[in-house]
Amino acid sequence: MDFACLSHRLVVEVDGESHTHHDRDRTRDALLAKAGWHVIRITNQDVLRDLDGVVAGIAAVAETRSPRDGRRKD
Repeated sequence: MDFACLSHRLVVEVDGESHTHHDRDRTRDALLAKAGWHVIRITNQDVLRDLDGVVAGIAAVAETRSPRDGRRKD
């Protein structure tokens, strides 16, 4: 886990090519989801090429999550 927003139960993973489609990552993401967490995976290249876009994307996801328990706002 690279970053986490506890109040929104949001995890941000910044990964290189070595993490693309790994079973271990999928298993961990599933366990986190079962516990009410949402995982966002961002590549190193996205961060280097478009940091503002990455930040905007994270903020957009955070806005869809309740600040108390992390559930989606509907």
